[in-house]
Amino acid sequence: MIGVKDGLKEISIKAYQTRSSGKLKTAMFLITGKGTKVVYFTRKVKALLKSREIIDNWLASALEYTKGKENIRIKVGGKEFVVSRWFYSDIVNMFYDKEIQGLITESDKLIIKTKIQDFLVDDHIIKEGFRF
Repeated sequence: MIGVKDGLKEISIKAYQTRSSGKLKTAMFLITGKGTKVVYFTRKVKALLKSREIIDNWLASALEYTKGKENIRIKVGGKEFVVSRWFYSDIVNMFYDKEIQGLITESDKLIIKTKIQDFLVDDHIIKEGFRF
């Protein structure tokens, strides 16, 4: 159980996991509290759990992100990429919001898959994210 106290608002989180033959089967979180912090935190947890579908090492990369690391290692299609926390956050949130369909790799390059077309990710986007 994790307890976070922010002024008058308090958030309590209990995590429950069930395992099936060594693999994590389900993860349930009971989040209680008041205010917008609970809603924001619930969205963040849901987005990180949804990232399981596009990032192979979703748990390790989510832990690196929550620790505040600037460079995060993600594995997509068996290949490892080091991306900025801005890029990681953008990808996870865009996938959660269904703005992108996924990530694929092609000859050591990362490609963002959308409904309209696929975008090759260059070094600038990996370092800075989608900042204009």
